[in-house]
Amino acid sequence: MSLTAPRATNEMLTARHRSLPMAANTKLWQGSIAMLVNGLVQPGSAIAAGIALGCADFTADNSTGAAGAINANVKRGVFNYANAAADPVLAAQVGQVCYVLDDQTVAATSAANSRPVAGKVFNLDADGSVWVEFI
Repeated sequence: MSLTAPRATNEMLTARHRSLPMAANTKLWQGSIAMLVNGLVQPGSAIAAGIALGCADFTADNSTGAAGAINANVKRGVFNYANAAADPVLAAQVGQVCYVLDDQTVAATSAANSRPVAGKVFNLDADGSVWVEFI
């Protein structure tokens, strides 16, 4: 049933930040795209099964550790990343999804479903870089 009066809606104030277990033999650089693959955080890449989470809050080095040995801190929001030269996001795509190419680059297409969704294109800068809203 639709509202007929104001509603007190709870908000999870910590929903912007997550701390999740990292994949084995992995290093996640601060500022990079972080994604979840099989329940473990790793740097963004063109792995179709990946789920983009957001931006790495700090560098997390699990390069010599087992899966889940440490956690990575990831934050959601709108962040600026490089635009793929061979498959660039265009201004007409603002409000539409873009796709992870690597840990610092997004692309316009999924390349036949081989890339995971990064998020929604929030805006493009004059230099061609892409503001991505992680969803």
